[in-house]
Amino acid sequence: MRGLVRSVVSVLAAVALCVPAFAQSSATGIIRGKVQNATNGAFLENATVEIEGTNRISVTNGYGEFEFRGVPAGEVTLKAGYIGQPTQSATVTVADGGEATQDFTFRGAAGKDGVVQLDPYTVNVERYTNARAVAIAAERNAVNIKNVVSIEEFGEIPSGNVGEFVKFLPGIQIDYGASNGNNQGFSENRANGVSVRGFGPEDTTILIDGLPVSSTLPGNLTRQVGLDQMSINNASRVELIKVATPDMPANSIGGQVNLVTRSSFESPKPKYD
Repeated sequence: MRGLVRSVVSVLAAVALCVPAFAQSSATGIIRGKVQNATNGAFLENATVEIEGTNRISVTNGYGEFEFRGVPAGEVTLKAGYIGQPTQSATVTVADGGEATQDFTFRGAAGKDGVVQLDPYTVNVERYTNARAVAIAAERNAVNIKNVVSIEEFGEIPSGNVGEFVKFLPGIQIDYGASNGNNQGFSENRANGVSVRGFGPEDTTILIDGLPVSSTLPGNLTRQVGLDQMSINNASRVELIKVATPDMPANSIGGQVNLVTRSSFESPKPKYD
């Protein structure tokens, strides 16, 4: 009988010792949070958040939200990561049956202090300086009033239209519309004629490397050359001659616009433009 009592007491003692441990292991809570980009304020999707020391990982949804359920109560360390960003860590305290919140904020390309550090950026102005020097030298040695502008000093020219380029020069007025006047198949906003010093487009000669360009429009009663028939993409510079000389044709009373084409002999080595 005494042996039976001792056995029962031992079993009860073992159960009493196991109950606190079981109760402690069942104490869990929830961890929720969001991951955000501080640069534009957008929530980050597919960011990863893991509980350190475990294999539990949560991936944020389209609203930047993550969640862990059944997390043991106590202090828990979270690690958040995103593509191209350093990993962030945070420690939260989970209460039994409670809910802890921990948000993470990434700063895009910025560092910890919010300062964006760029790679070294080198600006090479030699190309544009040389182009400007060539234009100035041509103006200096001209026998009459001439404006020379290098194409490389400007950016993209709309549709490669010569008129859109020379309209910024002094004494120039641009006529818009179709060259033949009926606007068939042409945009009304396209430059087609150049007027110099108040003379009409028919009194301004268009040349390429000093050779006059003829109009390709059928039934054209003037010598006006439509600019929409030409492209400035193959030119290296534009010469605007404002004062006629005796060697110029009669239709150059207003002036001349000469396109100097690019040449492979202008450079000592081959290059692609």
